[in-house]
Parts: sequence; structure tokens; C-alpha cells
Amino acid sequence: MRGKLCAIIANLASGLSCAGLWQKSRKNLHQNSDLIWCVHFISGLFWCVRVPVVDIFPMKFILKFFPEITIKSGPVRKRMSRQLTENLRVLLRRFDADAKVVQEWDNLEVFIPGEDDERAAAAGDLLSCVPGIAKIARVRAYPLGDLDHIYECVRSTWGTALHGKTFCVRVKRTGKHSFSSMDVERHVGGRLLHEAGAAGVDLHNPELQVRLEIRQDTLYIVEQTLPGLGGFPLGSQESVLALISGGFDSTVACYQSIKRACAPIFCFSISVVSHMRLELRKLLFICGTDSALRTE
Repeated sequence: MRGKLCAIIANLASGLSCAGLWQKSRKNLHQNSDLIWCVHFISGLFWCVRVPVVDIFPMKFILKFFPEITIKSGPVRKRMSRQLTENLRVLLRRFDADAKVVQEWDNLEVFIPGEDDERAAAAGDLLSCVPGIAKIARVRAYPLGDLDHIYECVRSTWGTALHGKTFCVRVKRTGKHSFSSMDVERHVGGRLLHEAGAAGVDLHNPELQVRLEIRQDTLYIVEQTLPGLGGFPLGSQESVLALISGGFDSTVACYQSIKRACAPIFCFSISVVSHMRLELRKLLFICGTDSALRTE
């Protein structure tokens, strides 16, 4: 219903603009003040009723920047975050054309349609290979309520996984609320201990960590955390020429260059051909099919 309403209002505003009424109102500002107010009202109403991205895409990932990006100056940090956002959009376009990337000051938010585990695992593996990301967290977003509401949301996500295991609750909070992070940890942890069948609470070495992030009026429950590749976003530095020989060190050097945002241009030496033929001979000898080389 909200989506249809947004489409109707957008079409109405577009129709008014196409009809030339907006240009006419600019010439006759005093005579058409009611029309100008109407157009502004429709535009404001459109933004007020727009559907949140999280309602459309239930699968959400929060990507933490590599620490060295966060300590850069403001212009450099913005340039690198924009480059990383563009890299992700190009990459995710091949994975799902409807995927969205939202740039924030301290992280990036990725929204992907669907919520099955196989699709989430494939998306997590894809994001973990992108330079510039330190940590990837798959989260579920809920509107923030009181402490009991927070517990019910956590119970629906982590309730069955905690049975017979030790756990702890960790909370990060941003904004002004009537409770502290410790209050949430005590309330949620205490009720999970007594109602979810957990083996106990271990604050130092738990089997499971229930991680929550509260940002203003939104609750994020972390379902899974993956390590990122680290480094700087690819393309934020100049390209480099990489000489690929038959050894192992050249590939490692290319990998390290990619992590430092330098896109390598590969140059293969002639010796690599003979090296590959030698390795092929060794492989065929091990497999017992070295006679196939005589038919080259």
C-alpha cells in the first residue's frame, strides 16, 4: 500500500512538472503561490511516506572500514569511502541487480533481497574478498522499543542456538535513551539464561556472543561476523606493473599490492611457459599418465 502511494505521488509530481505549471509559477510567483505550496507539500509528503530500505531488503550487512581509513583526513577518508562504495556497487551488480549500498560516515550498509542461509553465505564470501573492509556483520534490524521488546527480538533470533551453551551479551549504543548499554546486557542476558536453556554466562571465553548495536531508534542484532580482507579500496591509488614469474613471491607481491589499493597490470615472463610445462610433467608423472606428453 505504501509503495503504491509513493508511486502515485511521484507520478503526480512528475505530471505537474511536465505540464509546465512549475515554470509558470516561477514567472507568476505571487499569482500562483497556492500552486507552489501544493507542489512543495506533495514533494514533502513523498519523502515522509517513502518505504525504508530495510523493509524491502531483509538481508543486511554492516561493513566496518579498515582502521587506517578511519584515521585519514576528512577529504581522504571521503574519497576512499566513495571508492569503496562504487567498488561494492559494481561487484554486487553481478550478484544481484537489486542490491543496494548505503554509505555512512563510519561504515557501509549493504542490502540484498532474500534471506536464505545459502544466499547469505555466498554474499558474505563475496564481501570478504573486497579490499578496504575490516569486518562484516550480518544483522537483523528492528524498531527500538523497551527492554522487554529488545529481549523478544533477541530471543527470536538466538533462542534456539543458545541451548546448552555458554554465552555473553555485548551491546554498543549510539544516541540518547532511557537505559544504558549495561542495562540492556543485564536484562537480556538474565532472561536468556533462565528462559533459553543456556548452560551459563561466561564473560571471558563464551561459546557464543550475542552482539547488539543500538543506533538512535533502531536495534541491530548481529547474526554472523566475518573477517574482511583489510587494506585500502582498490582504485584509490595508482596502478602498478607486476612481473609474474614461475615463483611464489610474485603472486604474494601482487596480493599485497591489491591490499594497498594498487591495481596490478600483469606482465608474464617467457620463463613461465617452461615452468608451467615442467609442473605439468611432474603432475602427469605423479598421476601415471606421463606417456601423454609424447603426443604433444
